Amino acid sequence: MPAIVTAEDKPVRRARKKRSDRWLGEVKGIVAVVLAAFSAVALATFDPTLPPAAQHGPAGPVGIWLGWAFFRAFGWAGFLFPLLLGAWGVSVFVRPLVTRGWLWLAGLGLLLVSATGLLAQAAWEGGAVGTTVSGGLQA
Repeated sequence: MPAIVTAEDKPVRRARKKRSDRWLGEVKGIVAVVLAAFSAVALATFDPTLPPAAQHGPAGPVGIWLGWAFFRAFGWAGFLFPLLLGAWGVSVFVRPLVTRGWLWLAGLGLLLVSATGLLAQAAWEGGAVGTTVSGGLQA
């Protein structure tokens, strides 16, 4: 006689999925920390007074391009990107102090735009975004 299997008799696989999500989150955290370190080296060795074609850095041509793009767009506030990316990568391995969602991302974006605007007002080193923000606020 065939046995009747009900939904209650089937094994639950939810724990395995949660475990694989944690593994994927840890891989994302490691990649974020590596990218943060690479971009920090690229920004630290980039000289904004020289043209990108005349520079040679330890991060190679990709690092020079990355440093040029960050300095051109955000000025010295571009150093916030590796800092925030590294903090996000490390937060995967420690207990999160804030809830996850979109609100913290909006706050970090507002911090970056504010920093570029302040740098543009103080020393004309805010990049294109800072110049736009400070011009809009002055109007």
